[in-house]
This record gives sequence, C-alpha cells and structure tokens, in this order.
Amino acid sequence: MKKFTLILICFLLIGCVKSQNVSNNIEMDRFKIVCTLFPQYDIAKKIAGEYADVSMLLLPGVDSHFFDPTPHDTLYAKNADLFFYTGADKEVWSQKFINGFDGD
Repeated sequence: MKKFTLILICFLLIGCVKSQNVSNNIEMDRFKIVCTLFPQYDIAKKIAGEYADVSMLLLPGVDSHFFDPTPHDTLYAKNADLFFYTGADKEVWSQKFINGFDGD
C-alpha cells in the first residue's frame, strides 16, 4: 500500500507542473526528484519523463543498509521536490535523514 501511495504522489506532482510564457518560449518548471536506489530512479524517470530532473543519491555499488549520508547529501535531498526511498526497514538511515530536513 505504501508503494501505491508513493507512486500516486509522483503522478500528482507531475500533474502540477507550471508553465510560463517567457518571450515567446515556453519554459517549464521542472520538479527535482532524488531517489535512493536505481529501482526508484528508474520508476521516477519513466513516470516523470521530461518534466522532472531525477537523480540517485547512492552511487552504484553502495550498500543502502550502511549508507552514511553527508551534509551535502542531506542538503541535496532537502532541496528536492520529492525524496523517493524504499523505507525505514530497508534503509535504516532514512528516517533520521528525513527528520534532519525539519531542523532548518
């Protein structure tokens, strides 16, 4: 059910894309989506298409169970419109990481 909710949120966010007419060119505000692992990255990239900048937080080969985010990682994900992760049971660092977003 959580995965369904997250995918639904992705669709809703993509539907909220704003467009602006700037000197006869149409410029679209792109969403910034940060994913932790490749499966989430792949899903987000296919759903969002050209309407979002999708990136992966963990480099290939990094064990998500023992990942230790840097302050740069926290700031990078905090500035995203959507943070897409597996869950606290698979990525134990994620809940502490998300709670750090509120500590402006």
